[in-house]
Amino acid sequence: MDITNRSSEIFDALLSKRQILLQGEVDDDIQMKITRLILYLNTTGDAPITLFIDSTGGDTKKSLCICDALSQSAASVRGVVVADAFSAGFRILQSCHKRLAYPRANFLFHAPAINGKRIDADDWADYLKEVQELHEEQLKTYADRSKQSNEQLKEWSKKEKCFTAEEALKFGFLDEIIPSVKR
Repeated sequence: MDITNRSSEIFDALLSKRQILLQGEVDDDIQMKITRLILYLNTTGDAPITLFIDSTGGDTKKSLCICDALSQSAASVRGVVVADAFSAGFRILQSCHKRLAYPRANFLFHAPAINGKRIDADDWADYLKEVQELHEEQLKTYADRSKQSNEQLKEWSKKEKCFTAEEALKFGFLDEIIPSVKR
């Protein structure tokens, strides 16, 4: 079956069940779509929303816009990692009210990467300060949700720390692993 021609049917089927799929790199387009869908579903009721996550990361500021929408959602949002929650995807998961994952899900977080900014720019020091503040805010969120120390999180963030679902649960980055269904 060619699912690329059926993407609108898939989208509609998920939305009718108050489910959203965040798949791919977090950019302007993904941020606008996810934010709009969260806002829309909040206008249709307060039943829980499920946000399925499969993301290799993306733009930090765009991910924070999604995090803001999640924190303002009147409806509870369950984040479910189906494959990868890397970088921006990891941050978004930590903003969900409940954090779940499939057994073979993978996780990664790191300190922010600085790219797209010329080093000789007059405002380089301001930009660097802003990135450092965003990183501190991110670490505080992770510490609050996981109960890991800020020092431990800083050390892990230097190394692009990867986790399996079991490790993410053990370290407090997940609330639950969804068990595999035996057939």
